[in-house]
Amino acid sequence: PVITLDTSERVLIGHTSTLLSSSEKFSVSAGTNGINVFSNSATGNGTLYLQNTNDSTTDWQTYLIFQDGVGNRAQFGNFYNSSALGISGQGGIHFKTGATSLASASTRMFIKSTGQIAINHGSPQYILDISNEANAGDGIQTPVRILGGNMANNGDGTTLLFTNRHAAVTGGDYGGYVRLVNTAGNPSFLNPKLEFGVQNNNTNAISDIG
Repeated sequence: PVITLDTSERVLIGHTSTLLSSSEKFSVSAGTNGINVFSNSATGNGTLYLQNTNDSTTDWQTYLIFQDGVGNRAQFGNFYNSSALGISGQGGIHFKTGATSLASASTRMFIKSTGQIAINHGSPQYILDISNEANAGDGIQTPVRILGGNMANNGDGTTLLFTNRHAAVTGGDYGGYVRLVNTAGNPSFLNPKLEFGVQNNNTNAISDIG
């Protein structure tokens, strides 16, 4: 049958029994030789709307689940009352570009299920693991750029802060920095200098060390 309406008031298209759960009310199967398409021609209107009408429970209330043949899942969801978008991948999340299919596209960022983030590769070994290998050539490479904004005045600068945490001590975050600071206010000769600093564990003040 093309369309089945069973005794539990379920609408089944392309099959005659539920696909995943007895609680499903509508399901479509394209079988092994087809695809499912939702299409419209109206400018500015969404092709597919998903809505959960519950307005009292703080939770991920409307979400789309992708499941493979053995039950592994990925999800997109909207958090009630905050409009926050949630993206979940059971084994991690790949952000890919450069092709019309996921299989052929290149991974530009990968978030591992344990929290490590890789940029321009898919095997992070650290919390943030950046590779410029695909673009590397001869000479000095610049895989990371940090821009602090418009630095036009004397004393303006950009800081990279490093922090160690001692959880047993109240306020036990101790840090150091590397920063680039302007020594002049005329944009034609800002004369930036590179400074290094560490935090004094007695006073908590960060002292310039060079």
